[in-house]
Amino acid sequence: MIFKVDFAKAYDSVRWDYLDAILNSFGSGSKWRSWIRGLKQGDPLAPYLFILVMESLHLSFSRVVEEGTFTGIKIDSSITLSHLFYADDAIFIGKCLE
Repeated sequence: MIFKVDFAKAYDSVRWDYLDAILNSFGSGSKWRSWIRGLKQGDPLAPYLFILVMESLHLSFSRVVEEGTFTGIKIDSSITLSHLFYADDAIFIGKCLE
């Protein structure tokens, strides 16, 4: 299975409560998070915040792979490819086992 996701208008479509939870999980303090919440749509900082959202998706999907629910494809004996992320695009490659 190959599944490609292009997050349309990605930078402006992230829910603030989700972003706040991600910032909190990465150790951002409440003052920093309240400052981020005050940013306007289209702010130049938005793409960088979206990178944190994509990083959380990467970490979540890595856990799914580690649990064995999804397996990637073997490139050689030491490399298995299961997902790729670039900016607002994601590609998932492999087999879902459940």
